Amino acid sequence: MSSAVLTSPKRLEAGFTLIELVLVASILLVLAGLSVPRFQRTFLSLSVKDSAFNLAKLITLARQEAVWERKNFKISFNVVKGQYQLWEIDESSVPLSYKKVAGRMGKLFALPRGVFLKSSRNETVFYPDGHCDSVRVDMTDKEGLGRRLDIQSPSCRSSVKDLVP
Repeated sequence: MSSAVLTSPKRLEAGFTLIELVLVASILLVLAGLSVPRFQRTFLSLSVKDSAFNLAKLITLARQEAVWERKNFKISFNVVKGQYQLWEIDESSVPLSYKKVAGRMGKLFALPRGVFLKSSRNETVFYPDGHCDSVRVDMTDKEGLGRRLDIQSPSCRSSVKDLVP
């Protein structure tokens, strides 16, 4: 008696089956879906920190310029639009008023989308003798996480702290 051996035909082409491709695509989609919100939160957190750092540097510059040029400078805050700007006193005008600082430091700085500005005052003035008006500025995201800049009068000592909701 002869026994018939069942043999399967050899696979001639190597490749992936449709099921394997769908499975890998599904895994990638799930991983992307889980990581995108985390990435957005991280990016927004970095935007808040960068904005607070930039404002702190502008505050330092305003104080230095006030002492160096022996005239008043101020930073004005527009909390509704999330903007701030550096101004210098215009000594040629009567009554005295402020004009925008020339150059890139006098431009209107706008916060990135999703970053909100809250200030205890609409402006803070820096005087030639090195002192300034006190102000508290909060830069936060929609969840209330962010940074607080405190500028203390009369020394213009500034501190930056993390905010928690």
